[in-house]
Amino acid sequence: MENYEISKSMTTQRIKVFLKKKSLLNIFYNNLLIIQSFILIINNKRVWGIDRDNRIGWHEHSIVNPENHILIEEQTIAQIIQKLKKNWRKFD
Repeated sequence: MENYEISKSMTTQRIKVFLKKKSLLNIFYNNLLIIQSFILIINNKRVWGIDRDNRIGWHEHSIVNPENHILIEEQTIAQIIQKLKKNWRKFD
């Protein structure tokens, strides 16, 4: 981790963790809509992510096709971090 940025409003919290290699982890939570988002961004483009929203539920955006929604079971923070590390290493 090189740096981080936290922003809050009445309903949302966002944490940007700036990683090496022009990459960042964007974590977003909306407590009104109960939306959670964990996105790995490299060169200003989403390359992987796990989200939870009211429309689809828990889903993953794979490295192969980050625009696609793959339904998954509920994830813990530990599970998400493990998947993040695994996927980020693919860009070494």
